[in-house]
Amino acid sequence: AADIARITRDQAEGVMNRAVKRGLAKRKLEPLELVGIDEKAIRKGHTYSTILTDLQSGKVIEVVEGRTKQAARDLLRDLPTEVTATIEAVAMDMWPAFIGAVGEVLPDAAIVFDRFHIKKHLNEAVDRVRRQENRALSTEGDDSLKGSKYQWLKNQPDLRKKCAQEFRALLAKDLNTGKAWGLKELFDRFWTYTSRIWAMRFFYHWLDEVRGTELQPMVKVAQMLEDHVAGIMNYLSFGITNAAAEGINSVIQTLRSAARGLPNFANLRARILFNLGQLDLRLA
Repeated sequence: AADIARITRDQAEGVMNRAVKRGLAKRKLEPLELVGIDEKAIRKGHTYSTILTDLQSGKVIEVVEGRTKQAARDLLRDLPTEVTATIEAVAMDMWPAFIGAVGEVLPDAAIVFDRFHIKKHLNEAVDRVRRQENRALSTEGDDSLKGSKYQWLKNQPDLRKKCAQEFRALLAKDLNTGKAWGLKELFDRFWTYTSRIWAMRFFYHWLDEVRGTELQPMVKVAQMLEDHVAGIMNYLSFGITNAAAEGINSVIQTLRSAARGLPNFANLRARILFNLGQLDLRLA
């Protein structure tokens, strides 16, 4: 854009920053009901930002640097009271800083733990089981699990397909990895329940199944889910996820790549709000 307009990139950045400032000054936030808080790595070295998203419109409301409790708290407190007063539920992962900030600033809002983050935790547990078992089998000259990482992480809705033949053969070996994968897939049933009573029964039956395997990576995740069961159960009432935020994260990554990393947070924030804030950027 700078090349086409025959201006410098710094000048183009200034145009964008002024447009965002103008758009934020004109913005009048409607009452919010369902929002999502998510993190996004913005630089190497575990440098993060915290993003607040309106889950109904899909727009980014604000971005702050860091993913601390204070950062999340400031993010929420900067919203007008008439906006925060109507928030019914907040989707997030199980990051303690986010939980604490929402509990302080939005005590009446329900916390809904994101189902896709839970799936991620379960996938990671399955992979840890696979790596442990692969090391044990390799010492015996058995390379059954070598190179199979992504087969265990995929959803397998139909094991009858030809492409699943190799995976079926692995399942037939009655490996610990197969048991972990089966429990991970079984948990997907939880999200289909409409009755909280039956969902709770399923949840604790699933916990017992996991603990019975004594597969420590899975047991550890199961314990984490039990510790956060109230927020997991809230999914049945609100049905919200941070899927929109994940899509936004993908766009942000594209923005960072196009701008060679954007080391300046203020410029990154401006680009995010310019592209994803649904602001009125017109001069008049």
